[in-house]
Amino acid sequence: MNYLDNVFADFKDADNQQRLGLYLHHRDLRSDFDKIEHEELISEKAEKTDSQNVEHIPGNTVRQQSPFMKMKRWCFSILS
Repeated sequence: MNYLDNVFADFKDADNQQRLGLYLHHRDLRSDFDKIEHEELISEKAEKTDSQNVEHIPGNTVRQQSPFMKMKRWCFSILS
């Protein structure tokens, strides 16, 4: 494994606080981290939908955010 693969593996295995630390430390990888987080959120949402047989009504969905995304937005709101 090269360095980037290790960083991405660490990000995938990290808790929300560790993810935020990696996100802030690796500025050049932020778009990749966002993609990983988005993919995980979509797969998690699909698993919940499949297991609960929930019917979705277009236009009435509430956008959910992971705790990492909430922490990231909070952190950047303080910095700006």
